[in-house]
Amino acid sequence: MNEPTNADRAQWARYAARIFAEQTNQVAAGDWEHDRRAVYGDLLTDLLHAIAEDLPDIDGAAMLDGAVDNFREEVHEEQFPFDRCHNCANRRYYPSCKRGQWCR
Repeated sequence: MNEPTNADRAQWARYAARIFAEQTNQVAAGDWEHDRRAVYGDLLTDLLHAIAEDLPDIDGAAMLDGAVDNFREEVHEEQFPFDRCHNCANRRYYPSCKRGQWCR
């Protein structure tokens, strides 16, 4: 199976958000069509509530920060082709990146 694209990831998340909007009556209220920002914000908030209940030893805000880092890395990977590091086969170097960043 090929690696999913960011468009694939967005479609999966959009599907989950739509189901959430249906369950919380935001579709009936018109938020899905007119205020998707509210739907996504509510979903993120409720995910933090779920993390707090299901994973009480995990800092949900830190998890959210990690998700933002993952998002940025995935966007970066799609925008800039990468090559294997000359020194380490396990790390990648993004030669097009102006920062010259080593990936994790």
